[in-house]
Amino acid sequence: MLNIYEIIESLGSLEQAEEDKLQTYLIKNQKEREELYSALNSRKTNESKLCLLKSFLDTISGMLSNNFIKYYCP
Repeated sequence: MLNIYEIIESLGSLEQAEEDKLQTYLIKNQKEREELYSALNSRKTNESKLCLLKSFLDTISGMLSNNFIKYYCP
């Protein structure tokens, strides 16, 4: 079973700086990490997981950095 960091890395669509900031946030916020992990595991496709992850990044982007790109899923 993959951990949340392996799931994020396996999706391969984030820039390294974004991935690092997200991991730093998740390390500091255990509850959000657990909820995101559960939500990602409930998704069947990588596309669906990526859409959820990008939506999560959009939600927390103001807390992390002004350098985050806003993501929107179709």
